[in-house]
Amino acid sequence: MKEIIELPILGVARRHTEVAYRVPAPVTTDTVRDLVRQKWCRRVQVSDSRGGNAEFRALCEIDGTPFVVTGEIGGQ
Repeated sequence: MKEIIELPILGVARRHTEVAYRVPAPVTTDTVRDLVRQKWCRRVQVSDSRGGNAEFRALCEIDGTPFVVTGEIGGQ
């Protein structure tokens, strides 16, 4: 997989581990809501926001390659 990928809705994500990417800037709750509706996104989990911004974890698949995307929720 590439070190940096461009994802629909989320924009640029950088490889965090072998099969996981991280979105560097916080995203809005609307972005996460839209992510749930994407055909390439299988499942989205959101953590609570104790002590800071909430985070999301999405299980995705594009072109037959499964991967995970994580990031912060809280952008404007």
